[in-house]
Amino acid sequence: MKATQVADQQFFSIYKNLPAETKLQVVAYVEKLVGPAIPNAPEKKAKFGSAKGLFTIKPGFDDPLEDFKDYM
Repeated sequence: MKATQVADQQFFSIYKNLPAETKLQVVAYVEKLVGPAIPNAPEKKAKFGSAKGLFTIKPGFDDPLEDFKDYM
């Protein structure tokens, strides 16, 4: 048996014997560690133009490099 399976079994055997209020505290603590579990949550997609203004391209960016003049 894998170590993770053993850990899961230990966790659930302890968890199932806890009082209801303590179970809620455990869930809240785990959500703080890993974030809330939202089943079927829609994936956030980036919108076109959402990065506008976050960076700029300097003039001359596309100009040939002087180091390569001999090869051009």
